[in-house]
Amino acid sequence: MVSSVWGCCLVVCLSGNMNSFFKYDSDYLEHGHLLNVSSLKRFSLPVSLLGFLIYNFAYGDSSLYERFAYLNPLKMSFTFGCTFLVIWCVVMLVKENVIIQKTAIWIAIFSAFAFSCAMGLIGLENREGIITISIVYLMVSFAITTRLGYLILLLVVNAGIFYFVATAVYGFPATYFVISLFSSTLLGCLICYSMDKQRREVFYSHKKLTENMNALNKALDIKSTFLGHMSHELRTPLNAIIGFSDLIQNAEKMKVSQDKVKEYAAHINNGGTHLLTLVNDILDQNKLEAGEVTVQVEEIGVCETIDGYLDELRPISSNKKQELDLVSCAPETKIHTDRRIFKQIIYNLVSNAQKYTPEKGRVTINIEKRNGDNVDVIVKDTGKGMRQELIDQIENSEILLQSHFISNAEGTGLGLIIVSQLLHRIGANIKVKSAVGKGTEIRLEFPVNFAVN
Repeated sequence: MVSSVWGCCLVVCLSGNMNSFFKYDSDYLEHGHLLNVSSLKRFSLPVSLLGFLIYNFAYGDSSLYERFAYLNPLKMSFTFGCTFLVIWCVVMLVKENVIIQKTAIWIAIFSAFAFSCAMGLIGLENREGIITISIVYLMVSFAITTRLGYLILLLVVNAGIFYFVATAVYGFPATYFVISLFSSTLLGCLICYSMDKQRREVFYSHKKLTENMNALNKALDIKSTFLGHMSHELRTPLNAIIGFSDLIQNAEKMKVSQDKVKEYAAHINNGGTHLLTLVNDILDQNKLEAGEVTVQVEEIGVCETIDGYLDELRPISSNKKQELDLVSCAPETKIHTDRRIFKQIIYNLVSNAQKYTPEKGRVTINIEKRNGDNVDVIVKDTGKGMRQELIDQIENSEILLQSHFISNAEGTGLGLIIVSQLLHRIGANIKVKSAVGKGTEIRLEFPVNFAVN
C-alpha cells in the first residue's frame, strides 16, 4: 500500500507543525460544526442531483461495467445521489440536534470517499487519471472543517483502500494511477492543513476582536454610568453651596438670625468638604491607573499610628453621636509599609464606616497579629451593610476595567475601590463580610515585612 506509506510519511513530516492543530477548544469546535452544517446546506443538494445525472445519462450502458460486480459504479452513483438528498433534508430540517448533524456530516464524508473510489475505478478502466478522487479530496478539504488529524487520516486511508482494491481486486497495474493518487493525496492533505490553519487564524482573530469590542463597550457603559453618577454627586453639594451662600448674601434683607447664618455656613462647609473628597477620589483613581503612586517603605508602629488617625476622625463621630474606638492592639505591633498609603487606607475605611453608620452607632478597630507574617486591621461598623455584588467588586478591584466605580453604590463608590487598589500596591489584601442591614466587617491583611519589587 504505497500510497498509505507516502501519506503516513507526509503526516510525520507535518506533525511538528500540526501538534497545536490537533488540539481544539470548545469554541472552535462549535464554530467548525456550524461551518460544516452551512457547507452541507450549500452543496449537498447539487451533489445529489449530480449523482442522479451520472446514473441516468453518463453511464447508461451498464454492460460496459460488468467487471465491477462487487462495486457497481452505477448503483453507487444512484446511492450517492439518494444519500446526499437525505443529508440535505436532514441539515435543512434538523436545526437543534447536534448529534444528528454531526452524523450527517460524517456520512457525507464517507459517502464522498466511497463514490470517489468507484468513479476512480471507472477512470482506470479507460486508462484515465483519477480525477474524481482529486475533486472529492479538494471538496472535502475546502468544505468540511472537521478535526484536522481525522481528516488527513481519512484522506490517507481512502487512498490506501483505493490502491488495494485497484491492484489486488481488479488487477490494475499500479503504473496506471500511482503518481496521480499520490499527488491527489498529498495535495488534499496540504490543502486540508492550510485551510484549517486559515480558519483558525480567522476564528481567533474574530474572537479577539469581539472580546476587545465587548471590553470597549463595557468600558463605555461604565464611563457613561460613572459620569451620570458623578453629575448627581457633584450637583447636590454645589446646589447646597450656591443656595445657602445666596441666603447668607441676603441675610440682612431677609432678617436671618446669626444662628441661621452659622447653620448655613456649616452647610456650605460640609458641601465644600464633600466636593473636595469627590475630587480627591477621582484624582487618586487616575493616579492609580496611570501608575503614578510611588511606594516608600518604612517601619511604623500600627497601634499609635492608627490611634493618631482616629483622633483626627473622632469629631465626625461626635457630631453623629457614634462610638469610635480602637478596641484591641498589642503596643509592639510594627509593620514595614508606606506610611502615606497606610494613612489613606485607614482614613478611607473609617470615614466610609462613619458615613454609613447611623447616629448612635458604633465603629471599632481591632489589630491582630497572625503567624508573625501578617498584621490584620479589622474595621467593624453597625451600618447598613452591603450586597454581595458590591463585595465582589471591592475584592476584585485590581482589574482596572472593573475598578472605575462600584456599580449601584451610594456616592461615587470610589473610596473602597481606592482602598483595595492601594492595598494591592503594598502587598496587602482585603476581605469583606457584610449583609444588608447587619453592618460590615472589613479585614485588611498587611504583610509585616513588605518590600518594593
